[in-house]
Amino acid sequence: MLPEAVISGKVDDEDGSPVSESRVMMVRYSVSNNDWQQVASVFTNDRGEYRFGKLLPGRYWLQVQPGSHLSQWDPRYITAYHPGPPAEPDSPALSLAIGQQVSSLNFRLRREEGRQVRGRVIWPAGIATPPKTLRMQSGEPGGPFVVNRTVNLAPNGTFAERHVSPGSYRLSLELRDNPNLPPAQAAYRQIQVADADIDGVVLEVKPLTGQDVAGTLATDAGMKPDGFQVVLNCLGSKVFPAQPDSHGDFVAHGVPPGTCQVRLKEPDGRYALLPQVRFGDAPAIRRDMIQLDDQPTSLLHITVPPPRISLHGSVKGADNRPLTDGLVALWGGTAERYGRGSTLADGGFTVEVPLPGEYHVYIVNDVLLSRLLDGPGYLKEHARDYPPVTVVEGQNPPLELVYSGK
Repeated sequence: MLPEAVISGKVDDEDGSPVSESRVMMVRYSVSNNDWQQVASVFTNDRGEYRFGKLLPGRYWLQVQPGSHLSQWDPRYITAYHPGPPAEPDSPALSLAIGQQVSSLNFRLRREEGRQVRGRVIWPAGIATPPKTLRMQSGEPGGPFVVNRTVNLAPNGTFAERHVSPGSYRLSLELRDNPNLPPAQAAYRQIQVADADIDGVVLEVKPLTGQDVAGTLATDAGMKPDGFQVVLNCLGSKVFPAQPDSHGDFVAHGVPPGTCQVRLKEPDGRYALLPQVRFGDAPAIRRDMIQLDDQPTSLLHITVPPPRISLHGSVKGADNRPLTDGLVALWGGTAERYGRGSTLADGGFTVEVPLPGEYHVYIVNDVLLSRLLDGPGYLKEHARDYPPVTVVEGQNPPLELVYSGK
């Protein structure tokens, strides 16, 4: 068992008084999944204290949202981060070592006057119960931190939201006949708040009938795109399949707004590992997820990952004994060029990588340290611990490695 790592601290308001019921959340970035992952979330007690225990080593970011009592008392209080909001996976982070005890990681929340966003919602005539709120979401869907706030609507549909910090926001209002089904009617609007108030924002609620999502599927030479099937698995909805033609063009019909996972079924019926997905000129919001609104969609570009290259080898310790239950990783500088595998009783391992090229080598002596090999900061810092290896297509010679203890 690895020694337990702990992070604890306190949350105060601008005057130094403890803030209860503040939500403190931890996230990390996973290179192997090419994705942001929430590690844990806790609420402060009546003394403003929080604690995270049983943490594994790795790189973490913390976010603190003002508690409901504080927000209602003074809505100018804004979200806080440590060491800062992660703009990229290699942004400065809190690096936690094995068994490290981080205490007194305290937050002093602050007020920000912000800007005002004013507008109105137009809903269909004859609606039985007009909505009373809409949602304002900051942060990229699928990003490390997404913050939602509720905006109150007047009986005539107008709204005026004060103390909005600069940034990008998605306004949404969804009406559902059944809470377990996609919305029957909805309105969406993207806004950018800068250094001035915003007036005249209009959201018009309309029936949602679904839309066509068109795209192209690119494959390697010798692989026929019409042998694959594109599948959009939309949250709270059904699955929408699409069959590419011989040129790779496809259309999925009747896809409702919301978040959809893009999956790719191979000719043998299995799902492809991590297809590369782009939505228009932008990458997917989270590895293989796309966000659909009520507006015409951009083209969906999907690239079939090439067959992975298997490398075999063994690891010994400085005492010439096999390294058992360890982990070997190969990293080529991006999340798309990564693979890892655990060592067996004889020290043998198999690692699969997606592409040929030069890879850095990493070894840890306990599979519980896998998060160390999953963070871009650690990978960059330890890129020279072992000589790099060159991977070629087809057969590669066995890797005979010696664990250095670094």
